[in-house]
Amino acid sequence: MIPIVLEWSSAIFSMIGAYLASNGTKKNQEPVYYSFIAFIISNLFIVVFFIMEDKTYLAIQFLLFMFSCFFGFVKLDKNKRKFLKMKADSDVKNVL
Repeated sequence: MIPIVLEWSSAIFSMIGAYLASNGTKKNQEPVYYSFIAFIISNLFIVVFFIMEDKTYLAIQFLLFMFSCFFGFVKLDKNKRKFLKMKADSDVKNVL
């Protein structure tokens, strides 16, 4: 029962991540930010599933995918802070 739940949870979070990634734009990158989080959760579920099924080669592959999502999340986080600062500065200028 638990492997099925892990596999389906991974699939659901992966679809959520793909949906969020497709909704990101240059002006609004927040959905992309959340898509990285969804992909990390998805990969975590599938890694646990593959470890339970004794498929270590696939677990290693998805661990690498999870690390690449994590690095994308960190990179986007730095850009998000810069974007929010620029947006806040422009909002202050518009008010003045």
